[in-house]
Amino acid sequence: MDKHNFPGNTPDDDDIKGLIKRFEDMLASGDVYYFESDELEEIIDHYFNEGNPTNLKKAIDFALDRYPNVADFKIARAQFLAYNQKTQEALKLLNDVELVEPSNPDIYTTRGYIYSQMGLSEQAVENYKAALTYTDQPDEVMVALGTEFLSQEKYLDAIYYLKKAAKHNPCNDYALSELFIAFDSAQKLNEGVEFFQQLIDENPYNHFAWFNFGLCCSKTGSHDKALEAYDYAIAINEKFASAYFNKANALASLNRFNEAIDVYKETFDHEEPDPTAYYYIGECYEKKEDFDHAL
Repeated sequence: MDKHNFPGNTPDDDDIKGLIKRFEDMLASGDVYYFESDELEEIIDHYFNEGNPTNLKKAIDFALDRYPNVADFKIARAQFLAYNQKTQEALKLLNDVELVEPSNPDIYTTRGYIYSQMGLSEQAVENYKAALTYTDQPDEVMVALGTEFLSQEKYLDAIYYLKKAAKHNPCNDYALSELFIAFDSAQKLNEGVEFFQQLIDENPYNHFAWFNFGLCCSKTGSHDKALEAYDYAIAINEKFASAYFNKANALASLNRFNEAIDVYKETFDHEEPDPTAYYYIGECYEKKEDFDHAL
């Protein structure tokens, strides 16, 4: 969990820009403006996402001053304290919130995150599981559980929860990407091929499912199938730089070096030129015995 996430928050870009400008105008002027509690939730969420600790603290303090009984603002403060290594203060605050609003899932996900950072995996898992009882976004909590088990090298447990997350929300890209890592780490890539194939059958326009299917195929040596998967991912999302990069890898594995070089270069149209891509381009030229271009 890398930010506070108020449930149901999908503000329009223009609306949030207007809110942020109004809040920052208030800070600059020293006046006190009126904000609805849901507007302050959006402002806090924005500063968490932006990684602006100065304004984040001001927004949380302002929100709690105006709405001292809103649990989400107290949880936001606990998260802020945790990010600043004030874990005991954060945990105490969460315990206080739990006494008043025990069914708020953010209490348990935040506490789980804190315990995870402290290396207390058992307590982290216990809290994530408690969050599952109350949350309306179970895939997010299942990803947290899967990631926790992955960090403990409990790969089968990780696969179990990440599969559930992916089935619940096939558009959760982070769940899919962590699931591939879990399949790879557990040396269960054939199971990964089957799982992502099924996911694609049910969600044929999910570019990230195609991409992870391609990764599993590449790892099992099925480079032709991988190539086809990356092509589908690119057809669905033509700006998907990672799919171009891995397509080029598949072409290189098939000794189709000229095509691989072209596709590696194509990644530069969709993201900043990457040193690894240049390295692989050089390797392709080397295998063609074109040493001047390789150099």
